[in-house]
Amino acid sequence: MTNNLFIGKNSFICKSIFPSVRGKYISHKEIKDVNFKKYKNIFLLSSPKNYKKENIKNFIFEKKILNKITNQRLIFFSTSKIYPNKLNCTENIKPNPQSFYAENKLKAEKLFGKEIDKILILRLSNIFEIKNRNKDTFLGMMHNNFFKKNKIEFDINTNSVRDLFSIKSLISLITKIEKNEILGIYNIGSEKGYKIKDIIKFYFGEKLISSKKIIEKNKIKSQTLCVKKLKKLIDLSKYDFHKETKSQLEKCKKYFF
Repeated sequence: MTNNLFIGKNSFICKSIFPSVRGKYISHKEIKDVNFKKYKNIFLLSSPKNYKKENIKNFIFEKKILNKITNQRLIFFSTSKIYPNKLNCTENIKPNPQSFYAENKLKAEKLFGKEIDKILILRLSNIFEIKNRNKDTFLGMMHNNFFKKNKIEFDINTNSVRDLFSIKSLISLITKIEKNEILGIYNIGSEKGYKIKDIIKFYFGEKLISSKKIIEKNKIKSQTLCVKKLKKLIDLSKYDFHKETKSQLEKCKKYFF
């Protein structure tokens, strides 16, 4: 039995961790042709596109996964967006999803948790990668908005705080997780929030903040994740995710802006 099967090879995360993490990478369409019994860990990295467009009821895609899994561990990449807007969210806080995407992720968590014995759910904060300008990531959205529309639009106030986590840190974490048999629900974040306004200043300069090129709403929505639960089970003493995130944000300036 080999270790890892990664589902979602066309996703931003999958493209970013390959080839740093060893394993077989497949698309959603290839699931039916793969023998899951050959693998120890099944990483479900991405969800169907309709997650963002509608309230999923039948979960056909997820049931395909369930029909293939026997005794493997499923590692499901969920999202911090299931939480309310609050700083230092723990895994025990009552969920409050505010989008189709977040609602569907939470439903999938519950479905997998009910049907699979070996289940590890990772609730990820805002993931970014130095050379990837994916429009679905926070930094990618800023870049594409500014350089294509000459403005940046936010549906929240720029005084809002966001928890960011780099792909480099995620790769380090995956290599630890694949060798560890942990199960349950865990947050993945840097534990350090950044004001959106400060990120804009760093990449675009002070003048842009006061210009009409920043369009924002009045409501402040801040969120960071607490990762103490994960640290209790996995030795992360060698990893300073906040320091690494800060370093990667600085490197993004070279490639993005």
